[in-house]
Amino acid sequence: MIWDSWFFKDKEYSGDWKFYIEKDDMETNILIFGDSIARWAWDYQKQWRVNRLREYTDTIRKKEKRFYMVYNLWISWEASDWLVKRFDQEVLARNQWNEKLIIIIAIWSNDTFWKVDENRLSTELCDFENNVKTLIQKSKKYTENIIFFGLTPVEESKTNSLPRVPNLAYKNSIIDDYNELLKNICKLNNLDFFDIHKIFRSEEHTSELQSLAYL
Repeated sequence: MIWDSWFFKDKEYSGDWKFYIEKDDMETNILIFGDSIARWAWDYQKQWRVNRLREYTDTIRKKEKRFYMVYNLWISWEASDWLVKRFDQEVLARNQWNEKLIIIIAIWSNDTFWKVDENRLSTELCDFENNVKTLIQKSKKYTENIIFFGLTPVEESKTNSLPRVPNLAYKNSIIDDYNELLKNICKLNNLDFFDIHKIFRSEEHTSELQSLAYL
């Protein structure tokens, strides 16, 4: 699955990711903020994708005696405005002794859903931009090790009206705009940006979108 390449396998990204992990020689906290995609619900093989990262850091601890604490701070259906409100409290609660810190944020998809009954977006593009910039400012108070993941495209035959929530819809035309904005903001701020949107939209992985309807 392409999701494994978030952390381990994909040659284009794994080198940068492992650079963050392997360059540290002190205790490090890794805080992962995300929605249910970041959690990756129903990963029965490894009990969530964040656990895959924890397993990787555990191998480092055993081999090289370096300690990493991985925190899975996902909230289902979370959008950027929710995270802005809870961000500082979450970081401070888990980094009270100022250990080395890595912050990973992958929450953006729920900013893009269309509220059919209200005829409006969950988060307008201008508000999304402000939230992203605020999260960058907040993150930089604690660390320079900041990683943003792009948005996941959808299979629109399944998301024009979500089966469980019929008044919500996701459209790739909207997701494309938000992902492009996020990528540009990260570039301007010299942040690492993993464009999983680009990978999924490639011909090689288009078929994998058939399984994505839950956010």
